[in-house]
Amino acid sequence: MDNAAFDGLARRIANRRGLLRTIAGALATPAAGLAGTAATATAARCRTAGSSCGSGEVCCAGMRCKKRQCICNAGTGVCDASGRCVDLLGSNRNCGRCGKACSANQQCTGGLCCDKGASACNGRCCPSGRTCVAAHDDVAAVCCPVSQVFVACPRDQIVVDPATQSSYCNASAAEMSSWEHICCPAASVCPSDGLCCIDPDTQDRIECDANGNCPLLPVAAATYTPPVKGR
Repeated sequence: MDNAAFDGLARRIANRRGLLRTIAGALATPAAGLAGTAATATAARCRTAGSSCGSGEVCCAGMRCKKRQCICNAGTGVCDASGRCVDLLGSNRNCGRCGKACSANQQCTGGLCCDKGASACNGRCCPSGRTCVAAHDDVAAVCCPVSQVFVACPRDQIVVDPATQSSYCNASAAEMSSWEHICCPAASVCPSDGLCCIDPDTQDRIECDANGNCPLLPVAAATYTPPVKGR
């Protein structure tokens, strides 16, 4: 085959490939459009708050079907004519209730307009440097200095700093994060071992002994092993 014939054959093959790519692209575009239209139609068909729901009828995101009617999940509410649920715990435009907007230097957290970096706690905002220690037993939730947050190991009379004294509970700090937390007053931290000398059940402060240790806390690492989940 001479050069001219070879060049002609190459051009015909290239033209045919270009035609096939054009046809494939033309077919793919309507298919993608149909898929997008189907997804939009599915979202549009979801049932809004107050609408009936049942077999084949799906409530919109943030809702659930209860007694054959779509209702908003806890912490959300309907704030406009769309019938969609709004997160009242984290919406800067509807914080805590519809229409309550937070200022530019605030953020909505737990349904409260708090300064940025703060967190909601028992109806108020914990400023930066403090964190909310959840309520437990008869003790209400409090804003606690981060340095005074201790954890009660699931063993009587052991309250330790989860970041530095996890060996007392024979557990990692990550595992201890799910255990009951206590706001330990600065005066209750024994100077010798740095442990919180406080009764985890009654929250009563206990005096450190003559050596600066808490008499209810072990001097050596505890041998307690947390229970295996599911048992």
